[in-house]
Amino acid sequence: MMLRAWHLFKRMPELGVLLIMALITGAFSLWLGTGFVVPDERIRIYLGVRYAVPVALAAICFAIPLLVRRGQGADVPSLTRQLGWSAGFVGIFTAVMWLHFHIKMWVPLINPRRYDQLYQDIDIRLAPIVDAMINARAALATILPGVDWWYMIVFMGLFFVSFAYHLIADQGGFRRVYLATLINQSIGAVSYLVMPAIGPFLYGPGASHHATQSQTGMWEAYNALMKGGVPWLDAIGPSYFNAGLAAMPSLHAGASWVFVWYAFAHGTRLKSLYVLAFGWILIEAVATKWHYLIDLPVGVAVAGLSIWLANRLVATHSDKEAISAAVS
Repeated sequence: MMLRAWHLFKRMPELGVLLIMALITGAFSLWLGTGFVVPDERIRIYLGVRYAVPVALAAICFAIPLLVRRGQGADVPSLTRQLGWSAGFVGIFTAVMWLHFHIKMWVPLINPRRYDQLYQDIDIRLAPIVDAMINARAALATILPGVDWWYMIVFMGLFFVSFAYHLIADQGGFRRVYLATLINQSIGAVSYLVMPAIGPFLYGPGASHHATQSQTGMWEAYNALMKGGVPWLDAIGPSYFNAGLAAMPSLHAGASWVFVWYAFAHGTRLKSLYVLAFGWILIEAVATKWHYLIDLPVGVAVAGLSIWLANRLVATHSDKEAISAAVS
């Protein structure tokens, strides 16, 4: 049984990431004396639209060409197998993100220290860079309608375009992009615990009124959690699930870097759009006071580690398959 499980994880490292994430999250749950949370309907819809839907839409885009080619009598892989494969990836991604948000929610209970003042001091020393990003955002706000919503639109768009492109045109690349994203969200969740921070909005409002409203509500919930502890969380958890504050590192910067990296590594024709989207996410993260400047390179570093691990895991599996085929 153990040998079969080991071979399964070697063939499907995505399952290995999910298992490790489940073990870590379960250990934290036991240590804190709190249970897992099923988020309320409002949050399920929000997280589904933000994370699961782009992956699911990419899988649908992958299935459509197969259906067309099959209808034309072309030789295509088993549609059932391919759709099952895609559905499995959506399910694993959803489970990893569910565990990710548990750790993020528990950050102040696991490590109540805060390093906001340290990060704010760095922002002050690097004020010209911060000011340039704020000014760039202000300039773009004059030409972009509904600028407050572009951060989320661009981030979700990167998810969808990246997964869809690699699913359709480069399935080997998809395995790497997908696995790196899973690893990034998993390592990132644990890295929130190292030197936690709330965010620079503590020192003044950002450029987005919508973001400021969200930050105010999340800060109030954070203080209620610190006062009420685990009993408060047990009572309010389903509605607090995605409201955890964790600025360091920036996983939006990290996740975006994963997509940019593989766009260049696999020759995506939309590389310039990826770079523009990545730049906008960095600018908006700082200008709206979600992140300190130092959060961005640390997030990219976490992504770099995730990319390295994903490339090794997928390459090792592919190389062994090629050797086996040659021998047989």
